[in-house]
Amino acid sequence: MMGAPVQNTCPDIDKGIKLIEDAMSIIKCRRKEIDSKSEEDDVLWDILAKIEDVPSIFEQLRRDNDALRTWGHTLNEEVENSANYINELEEKIEKMK
Repeated sequence: MMGAPVQNTCPDIDKGIKLIEDAMSIIKCRRKEIDSKSEEDDVLWDILAKIEDVPSIFEQLRRDNDALRTWGHTLNEEVENSANYINELEEKIEKMK
């Protein structure tokens, strides 16, 4: 059986989500501390708007990775089954000689 070329990516995805959520939390806290009509608030709002979808993007990546991993395992099983069948046929051929 062949090993997967990439190990489980969930811990990395979890770290990425945590970093983004921490950044969003900092931005939200800072926005509460400043004048809502300030230039800083506008910049923070723009940053928040740009990164708020990142956790859902990471979650989709997690689902896609899982689907790809499942597909790879299925293909690996098919390759093993085919190799076993080929061995059986080769043995039958040898016996017929």
